[in-house]
Amino acid sequence: RLGHWAVVLFMFMSGFGLYESYKNKGQDYIKKFPRNRILTFFIMYAFFVAIYTVYELITGGAITPLLMLQTFTYGSTVISFGWYLQLSLILYIVFFLVFV
Repeated sequence: RLGHWAVVLFMFMSGFGLYESYKNKGQDYIKKFPRNRILTFFIMYAFFVAIYTVYELITGGAITPLLMLQTFTYGSTVISFGWYLQLSLILYIVFFLVFV
């Protein structure tokens, strides 16, 4: 139970930090946001997906096309506790769309 509150608090603080950066830098921050935040985060996420996929294939885990689709969209993920990374990426995208 305490873990849920920690995630909520972290997400709130992250959103607050994003908003403060937007307030200080304005539209320039939003223009650079896809490259500076979303793309770099996605590249890191894809790197972890590759590592976990190789690990699962070596250890005999079940890697299905549906699992890979969900890994790069939303739902189940090949990454252990990857839901947190998926949520972070979605919140970055939502933040960008709201302030664009």
